[in-house]
Amino acid sequence: MKAIYEFPMRLQVFLSKSTPLSRRKAEEAIEQGRVEVNNEVVTQMGIKVERGDKVSLDGFELSIAGDVRCYMLNKPRGCVCTNYDPHQKNYARDYLRDVREPERLFSIGRLDKDSQGLLLFTDDGALANKIIHPSGKIVKTYQVQTKEKLKPAHLHKMREGIILPDNVLPYKIASFSIISLRVAEVRLESGKNREIRKLFENFGYTIEKLVRIKIGQLELGDLKEGHYRKLNGTDVEKIFQQ
Repeated sequence: MKAIYEFPMRLQVFLSKSTPLSRRKAEEAIEQGRVEVNNEVVTQMGIKVERGDKVSLDGFELSIAGDVRCYMLNKPRGCVCTNYDPHQKNYARDYLRDVREPERLFSIGRLDKDSQGLLLFTDDGALANKIIHPSGKIVKTYQVQTKEKLKPAHLHKMREGIILPDNVLPYKIASFSIISLRVAEVRLESGKNREIRKLFENFGYTIEKLVRIKIGQLELGDLKEGHYRKLNGTDVEKIFQQ
């Protein structure tokens, strides 16, 4: 995927191209003092940025990619998403065989070691921030298989939100569909660490299988476990579709 942009560029335009914000929302972010250019807060409209300027939103450094690489992996269970951990041996990135400069790729978000399914990798920070930034409200869909039979009442309570001892904010799912007695699809908008596992364990369920099957409208489909494919521009657009 290639993108060519002309500089100097108005700051609000830069923000709208490197984040999920619309042009108007980008202007509001500038007025609210949430944007920095070269480590200085900018609140005035009309400021232009040059190629190479450091632009940050809420502390996240942004950029507009030229040649963007993005891959979708069907992550197997038992490997970790981090690029290095002295206590681990199996890395999800190792499945991206025959990819040039794999050391430059990093995962967009995480799946814990025991979870599997759709995992994205890129070498572009702006794209990653655009996907994971809470303002994007990108829905991620998971299929959960439990040892015990599911009770719809429990799923409804998960949707309402549950306060657990390790966090002052509630854990919650955005929506759900019950597929069978022991299988449900649940959807998250943001997602805290091991949020689905904590919610189900709170109600006494044992999760036998947890698979991410969709990010936005981008589906895992029939991609085999441990296999990957490079995404094109149309694929990436699906991530941001509701």
